[in-house]
Parts: sequence; structure tokens; C-alpha cells
Amino acid sequence: MPSEEPLNDLLNALLPHAQELLRKYGEFFPFGAAIDDSGDVRMVAAGTGDEHPASQEVIDILLNGMKAEAGAGSIAAAGICLDSTFNLEGSPMKDAVCCRLESHGGESLQVYLPYVAKKHFRSSKKTFEFGELVAMGKVPEIWPVS
Repeated sequence: MPSEEPLNDLLNALLPHAQELLRKYGEFFPFGAAIDDSGDVRMVAAGTGDEHPASQEVIDILLNGMKAEAGAGSIAAAGICLDSTFNLEGSPMKDAVCCRLESHGGESLQVYLPYVAKKHFRSSKKTFEFGELVAMGKVPEIWPVS
């Protein structure tokens, strides 16, 4: 049975994975998740064939695949997660995990999880401190409003 809160389900799949990748590698390429009509969440990755592709290229591939699946009616919600920056009015730019989330029902959000990477004095290992989630509306891209 599908969840009544598909954007929360996507966020709960994307954010922990992004945090794990940051802790393990210190960065990550964009990736996504989609929810089918039965409510199952699956992770989605894309590649360009390049070992270090431009993030926008990966985002475009993910977005085009999600649009195709949405058009075919095979997904009910989808999201793309990327390493980004953001700032609230009057504050400095911050590093953040950004999740762009959409559902077939017309919900569309962009959620930021700010973080600070701290390098340890005696080693090259980094730790990450995560802040509070910041959510804002966004223009739909996968299910554009007619």
C-alpha cells in the first residue's frame, strides 16, 4: 500500500544515503530515488561513462529518466539528491545536501540539510556536522504543471 507521504518517504531514503557517502568519501555525485505505484522506494543512479562527470550532466540524465517513467505512469514520486550550497536571506552561503522532491499529486519541494566538514588536526579524516532541515517550494520538473 502506497504511503500518503511520498515526499517524506523519498527524503528518508535519500538523506541517510547522502550522509553515509559524505562520511565515507567526503563528497558524492547526484543520485535519486523513485517510488512506484505500490509504494516501494528504489534508489536510482546515473552515469555518463566519465569517471568524474559534471554534476549537471548526471542530474540531467536522472531527470530525463524520471520524466520518462512519470510519463509512462510507472512512478508516483521521485527525487534527486545532490551536494550543493544554499543561503537563507542575509546569511552566508553554506554547504548542504539538497533533495529535490516531487510527486504525481503535484507536491514539489526542495529540502536542504546544511553541513560543516571538519578536518581533524592530526589526520586527513573529515567529520561532518549536520544542521537543521530547511524546506522550500520548487517548480516541478518531473510532473510539470500544465
